Amino acid sequence: ILMAHHWLVGLLLLCALTVAVLAVVYNFTDESLPADQPSVATHSELIAANLTGSRVVPTLRFVTAVSRHGNRGPSFTYPKSPYRHNDTKIWPFGVGELTQKGRMQMFNLGKKIRSLYNGFLGQIYRPGEFKGLSTPMGRTLQSAELFLAGLFPPIGFQMWNKDLKWQPIPVFPNLLDRNDMVPPSGPNFCPKYREVQKKPMKEYLEQYKSELDKVVEYALPYTGFNTDDLKSQKMGGILRVYILFVLWE
Repeated sequence: ILMAHHWLVGLLLLCALTVAVLAVVYNFTDESLPADQPSVATHSELIAANLTGSRVVPTLRFVTAVSRHGNRGPSFTYPKSPYRHNDTKIWPFGVGELTQKGRMQMFNLGKKIRSLYNGFLGQIYRPGEFKGLSTPMGRTLQSAELFLAGLFPPIGFQMWNKDLKWQPIPVFPNLLDRNDMVPPSGPNFCPKYREVQKKPMKEYLEQYKSELDKVVEYALPYTGFNTDDLKSQKMGGILRVYILFVLWE
């Protein structure tokens, strides 16, 4: 299972289609705040402040955090799987959508990033000082929204409902949409990207081939996949990727 995570180089397509990109900075308190307080501390304020965040230093200027989406239901399942991807009793939120665990993961991640940068990011969300971005998929947009809910709970004048400690923060599309550049085919496919990708993938396969073969051999009987398909040039690579990575999700 651990070796499956090393397959991320070869699965850049999957990551590119699901990653949520979020620019981050922060600070938290329940006190009522003035409306003109900035969300990002100045250099002099940082020096004078009690820097409680473990990653906050006086020279810090900008932070970018990048995250994949939270745990999700499967988009498809292997033939012998007892948990069919379209079974709404098991996956009530739908095919490939965030699970309850995935929702909590992203909310808690926002709180974690907040704790790391406490003293750098201010208590008030300011559109000109912070921006959240996401790829245009349901699970990534939801992940971004949950992340921001944990990162920027409303306080002071931002409280608009005393029973709901949440405020709407916009999630913008990634206009430099690389999704169309990464797939192995399509009108916007980037040949230079593929060329650069080949070398590390080849090195990885040469280094870990025997270990990866053992994982595939072990898992194959439980999947219901045809052994002949695994050996075929057309289907073999796809099934190996599925067994090494997707199967364990």
